[in-house]
Amino acid sequence: MAGKLRRLEALTQARREQRRKRGALVLQRHEWKIVVQRETAAIEVRPIEPASPARRMVAELMILTNELAAQLSRERQLPTIYRGQAAPTTPLPTLDPTDPLALVLLRGLITPAFLSLRPETHWALGLPAYTQVTSPLRRYGDLVLQQQIVAHLAGDPLPYDETALLTVLGTLERSEQAMRRLESSVTQRWALEYVARQDRALPRRGWIVGEVGGGYKVRLAECGAEGLLNARPGSYRLGQELLLRVERLIPRRGTMRLVPAA
Repeated sequence: MAGKLRRLEALTQARREQRRKRGALVLQRHEWKIVVQRETAAIEVRPIEPASPARRMVAELMILTNELAAQLSRERQLPTIYRGQAAPTTPLPTLDPTDPLALVLLRGLITPAFLSLRPETHWALGLPAYTQVTSPLRRYGDLVLQQQIVAHLAGDPLPYDETALLTVLGTLERSEQAMRRLESSVTQRWALEYVARQDRALPRRGWIVGEVGGGYKVRLAECGAEGLLNARPGSYRLGQELLLRVERLIPRRGTMRLVPAA
């Protein structure tokens, strides 16, 4: 079994390198998993290791599966919801793929992905066509497209034509935006609750991740919670690391105010 896994890891590494040579943006996304114990309400923050062999292998195989689904749909002319992304219009800076702020530093330079009923190039993945079918329990669109492909392979009538998919597409765009907002707010709420249960006087490491009215948005390295640092424009640069202290914190509102640590 170990030998088979090593072989599979080598194949997925080769596949990832192939996409990178096509121009794919291969960066490590730094995330945190927040676990709240049901019995005690204790909060545990677990950094997700983006470079673990298992995580990278599964991610690459999911990308491959989605690419093959898009390729099949295009070749068989199946009505499908594709996902595309246009290439940046300006040259991108050279970044360390392991930099936890790499995606932050690219903000505003890369365009968001979009949905389409026609095959579209996905620049960030380095693929000529892409869709999503790997998470039918979590994403309604994946379930729809799995049903479409299964019906085609079984020789049954397709459950969705382009008109029906247009309705699904509109629903997907709204629901995905709503789910992203909800996930972000829930994660922020419990990350702040985690901070609130600790000594606020302790210095905390954080990064500047954006500019907002009246100051800068800062992300704490320990848990990913974000807060406001009041400062004049030009006081800090995007990606700058600071030592900070919590001045004010209201977890239920998702707000935190930070000041430089003395």
